[in-house]
Amino acid sequence: MSSRRLAVVVSANGFGHIRRQVLVAGELLSRVEDVRIVFGLTEAQHRRFKAEIDDLGPRAEAIPGVTEQSPRWRHDAATYAPAELDGWESEWARHPTLAEADFVLSDNLVGVLAHRPDAVLSGSFLWSDVLEVHAGSSDACRAYVERERALLARHRPPMLASADLATDGVRARTRMVPLPWMVDSVMPTVASDRRLVLVHGGGTRTLDATVRRVAQTLRAEGLEVATDLEDDDLCFGFSEAEWRRVGLVVCRPGVGTATECVRWQIPMMVIRDPGNSEAEHVTARLVALGLARDLPAVSDPAALAVAVREAREAGIGGSIAPALQARPRGGVTHAVDWLCDYWSLGT
Repeated sequence: MSSRRLAVVVSANGFGHIRRQVLVAGELLSRVEDVRIVFGLTEAQHRRFKAEIDDLGPRAEAIPGVTEQSPRWRHDAATYAPAELDGWESEWARHPTLAEADFVLSDNLVGVLAHRPDAVLSGSFLWSDVLEVHAGSSDACRAYVERERALLARHRPPMLASADLATDGVRARTRMVPLPWMVDSVMPTVASDRRLVLVHGGGTRTLDATVRRVAQTLRAEGLEVATDLEDDDLCFGFSEAEWRRVGLVVCRPGVGTATECVRWQIPMMVIRDPGNSEAEHVTARLVALGLARDLPAVSDPAALAVAVREAREAGIGGSIAPALQARPRGGVTHAVDWLCDYWSLGT
């Protein structure tokens, strides 16, 4: 039986992008025997998820380094260069297994439409909306915004997106396919074990200084704290055993982080990321849904520690717990249902 090939290309900005695509790939491979999947991703994403990709079996492979030169959020517009925003496209085109695949699924990289107008997009925001804040001062960002919006207007692609978190831009500029959370079922935990506070800046690394300061402040106030900083003696390893101990995540609210919190039924306290419209949108949505609270000022350590303890308890058995339990789940199954129908897979 000849196999059809699905190329999955993944934005470099963090780990949530590749995490959800590995889940989708696993479900798709379990259903459709004549499909192979190849991931185009960054070296860092491959290191973090190599084991999970290997576990998908011989019908899945990864090409690390393909999307290194794709958008990442930065506060300083002067640091953007054109090649750092769309250089991934020439690298992608160098690999026939990606460029000549039967199907293409692109997680937050709209530029793929210039090469494959038939691609399906995935994600809950558009980079043109995020980078628009820099368009007035950066020629590279302005050109990126103009090109991405022209591609979207020309092709108006389908885009798999979280119904709870999708931005207005996704709703207006794509044929959005609304999905519940990419969580099949919640993971059981024992309330008495959930004392750990995870302070998590996410794969963008733009808030590492804030993460370090918050962690130091909370530790000085007697809380048990882990971080995602590699040089931290208590660096979180993201194992299931570690997740079971977490009672609160203090975080930059990436969609991937928020999804893990819904999966593990963990409340969030959100660190603001000024200027990033996507992060601000997700923050507002998580607070409105009752899943998160805003981080108080770090300048008052005692008040911060009290707020963190209260938020942790609100997730274990208080006001945040019902909100976490109420979120609709099954997004992976819904996504694969839609892809199989759209691409006539399994028929």
